[in-house]
Amino acid sequence: MNKSIILSCLILISCLMFKSKAFTQSNYSGEYKLSGDFSFIKGKANYTYTENSNYERIKNGSFTYSANMNGTEFGMKSSNKISISIKGNYSKNLKNGRWSHIVAVKIPGNNGKVTSNVNYKNGWPHGEWSSSVYDNEKNKITESGLLKFNNNTVIGDFKSSKGKNYVKGNCDEKGFLHGKTSIVEGGTEYIREYNHGFLTLNVTRNIQSGNVIESKKADPEEMEYFNKIHSLSNTNPEELEDIPFRRVQKYNNYLIDHFAKMFKDALFSNDFPGDSSFVNSEYYWDSFKVYVLEKQETKQEKLAKEQAEAERLEAEKLAREAAEAERLEAELKKKQVEKYNIAQQAMQKSDKALNEAYTVLDQIKTAYEGKNVYKIKKKKLYNSYRKLHTEYIKKHNQSDDYEVIINFLEKAKALSDRVILLVDTKTKDLERSLKSATTTEQIEELLK
Repeated sequence: MNKSIILSCLILISCLMFKSKAFTQSNYSGEYKLSGDFSFIKGKANYTYTENSNYERIKNGSFTYSANMNGTEFGMKSSNKISISIKGNYSKNLKNGRWSHIVAVKIPGNNGKVTSNVNYKNGWPHGEWSSSVYDNEKNKITESGLLKFNNNTVIGDFKSSKGKNYVKGNCDEKGFLHGKTSIVEGGTEYIREYNHGFLTLNVTRNIQSGNVIESKKADPEEMEYFNKIHSLSNTNPEELEDIPFRRVQKYNNYLIDHFAKMFKDALFSNDFPGDSSFVNSEYYWDSFKVYVLEKQETKQEKLAKEQAEAERLEAEKLAREAAEAERLEAELKKKQVEKYNIAQQAMQKSDKALNEAYTVLDQIKTAYEGKNVYKIKKKKLYNSYRKLHTEYIKKHNQSDDYEVIINFLEKAKALSDRVILLVDTKTKDLERSLKSATTTEQIEELLK
């Protein structure tokens, strides 16, 4: 026989044996201590379980707990008694199906029985939950409560009573308060009417006299919008953006706390885990829900706001661009002024040099008059220059454009520089031509 096949078979058998051992159903039957205010109670539990690889117990199947104590066990007379009986089922550590809880007490001032029956589906409250307190002295039920769950959501009628005080109302299929809810406390009745979670009427009145202490109806406009929102949510949810209100889901904490308090101690919720709605000593039921309306921006308002924001950003952009353009213009003007001053100074310097070059001492008149008398040499050339130079300056003064002004200043300087070069050269032919020139254009052409 093949050795590898034998080894494989042995490994498979080993794994099956381990698996069988790990998931073998075990039974616990023995002492089961309660916590908190109930820690003095001595009881026993019986349940089946398996252990996972981390040695954690996974309860499956039936669970029972019972405690029967006489007064001598908790510091009272033997005639005083406490008995507790709890029965239910687990599935993978989660409560499943019906659970019954009976607590009977006979002590001074308290002689009665609390009976609670609740239902679960895979750990979540599902089905009818009821609780009642029977007073043996009065021979009647003095306190009771009734809820109906659908996967952790209270639906249909709910009610509770304690003496003359009571709570009753209705939730729709989604757990929203619907129709009339009435709460009576200490001779005062609080009436609330809801439309699938939306409060339409709020009345407070005196039970004895019937006098209405306070009455307030929902705002007609808000009621109209709520009905529209409720309808569109099921048909055309995209149109909800066009309505100036939106629904906000909240919870009626009074009703949650009222019923949670009733069941929390009666079910010993902290000591018998497996209720997925019970976390950190609190019930978290998706129930007793209400809607309130809050203002919202409609689609058009959002678009208008976005448009206004876009326009604001565009205006800021244009303002920045205008400021930058103004800055650049000021910077350019500053440079142009600097360039103008340089060009003007250069032109004036050149013109002065030309005057000095063409101005000479008139020796005959100086000798005759006995003082220095000056004259202009190459007078025709000089006068032609002066005429053209004056024309340049005139055009320079007529313009507001710095580039044009600077151009004429540079032309005037260039003219001065060229004519200075002619001071010691033969220019008779040029002067004859200039003599016949009648326009500044002709002079400019000749002096190029």
